[in-house]
Amino acid sequence: MTSVAQRQITPSPSSENTDYAQHLVNTGLLTAQELKIVQYEQKLTPRSLRKILLDASFISEEGYLKWSCKEVEGIFYEESIKDKIEYDQPTSLYDIADICESNKDSFYDFKIAPLKLDSSKKELSVLITDLLDIEIKDKISRLFKNYKVTFQGAFERTIFQILEDAPWKKEHLKNQLQESINDVFYITEKPTTTSTQEPAENPVQFIDSIIEGALKGKASDIHFSPEKLCVNVSLRIHGDLEKYRLKHIEFWPQILSRLKIMSGMNIAEKRLPQSGRFSLTTAGRDIDFRASTHPISTGENFVLRILDRLHSFMELDELGFAENHIKQIKKNLMQPYGMIIMTGPTGSGKTTTLYSMLSYLKEQNKNIMTLEDPIEYTLPHIRQTQVQPEIDFDFSTGVRSLLRQDPDVLLIGEIRDEDTAKMALRAAMTGHLVLTTLHTNSTLSVPSRLIDLGIDPHLLSGHLNCIISQRLAKRPLNKKRGAKKGRLPLVEVLNVTSELDTLFMRQEPFYVLQKNAEKHGFVSMQQQAKDYIARGDLTIESVQRVLSLEEKTEEETKEQ
Repeated sequence: MTSVAQRQITPSPSSENTDYAQHLVNTGLLTAQELKIVQYEQKLTPRSLRKILLDASFISEEGYLKWSCKEVEGIFYEESIKDKIEYDQPTSLYDIADICESNKDSFYDFKIAPLKLDSSKKELSVLITDLLDIEIKDKISRLFKNYKVTFQGAFERTIFQILEDAPWKKEHLKNQLQESINDVFYITEKPTTTSTQEPAENPVQFIDSIIEGALKGKASDIHFSPEKLCVNVSLRIHGDLEKYRLKHIEFWPQILSRLKIMSGMNIAEKRLPQSGRFSLTTAGRDIDFRASTHPISTGENFVLRILDRLHSFMELDELGFAENHIKQIKKNLMQPYGMIIMTGPTGSGKTTTLYSMLSYLKEQNKNIMTLEDPIEYTLPHIRQTQVQPEIDFDFSTGVRSLLRQDPDVLLIGEIRDEDTAKMALRAAMTGHLVLTTLHTNSTLSVPSRLIDLGIDPHLLSGHLNCIISQRLAKRPLNKKRGAKKGRLPLVEVLNVTSELDTLFMRQEPFYVLQKNAEKHGFVSMQQQAKDYIARGDLTIESVQRVLSLEEKTEEETKEQ
């Protein structure tokens, strides 16, 4: 990594950028000390004012967008009454498809997306991340010199989403033009089923094509599974593992070696599991990959976890939770101490929800510190630590160290053993807000699980604030638009009242806990799922993939 001293000093920023930075101070969005950092960084690097401000976390992307739109009297797309792309006539779809196809790289490089095209007037409206970047706006205007280009400010994630789900892609135009132009489809490009054509034998090209397909399909994981005669490549999309491509086993050693080199693994080690990670810049953004190998009877299984912030990181209000659940979670996050525990199986969205909570808390001027295994996303203004059990730096050891760092909020990635459970509870008892995860099947099972780990039930009293359980169920096919809409969260949020606290301490049976919780408005995931099924938001099949809908009688529950 190049140090500050090694970086070449570039000419001073333009007076216009300096004026904008000063205006941020005048409006109270930037402090005088932060302005000095910005001005010095502008001398060191030729980056835009927006890039410097966001990298330094001096201002949020939303804050910058709203401020910059106000500065130039521009439109903030998220606040626009238009909620989808519109076109004035069918030929516009073909015109804009030609524009985008011939300038695909430029769209990603400039972080812009087409919003509206008027072919007759030769007017093109474009979304852009920075309305103050005169240089980029000039380049875009020259790029589309045959059109009068106007700009609207938008979130970077909004622009990438439009580019990925582009309704103007040529392969979709013929079917789309049969529908009303006012109902332009958002068709997500999904990987095809198992390919009958062998990709190029070059392992680099093969891996690149697999990763490209996985990103287009919005996959969360890529599985390379060697069989006797072939390597089966599968993608996990919306929770389902779908076969994607086959490759003859003859090519697997070269492909595996390439994957290991990319991930920083030992290519000679074949008997022991390994883990690694790497990053790629693709489609205009940086994407992280977490890799792991595991020896099986037919060789080494290789799995890539895709850490794409665009699709995986969301703010609390974007999670798709019910409004009352969001209110309850925010209320509990404002408590000065105690424990908030997330439960749910792997792939249920626990990490995304926890990161959303941290993002909400970081605006509260709190010292937030984490212990994770692994760190999936780096968050600004939050001190994140990777545990390393191989050197005896585990969760319990890490909590002991963090408590000496004057934290307000602790995220403990997972409670796995008695020592970690006791240290997490100790942190909650000594005036800290603790966020953590625990593997149980429901919210009401958490206290008994903690007791099984060796926690005295009397110590739980007054220190367990809230328990959240979560699943992700696939939405049904949208027949009108012809696209899957992703997954819908099924959520239980249990606020631990003093009455419920007493029942936990007494180790009352499950049915007693459930009756008491329901008396205070608690709704189980099963009931929530049935409501979604009745409204047509989910199907029985999609729910039963992640949740049992069978209800036990009170007598059966008492027997548990």
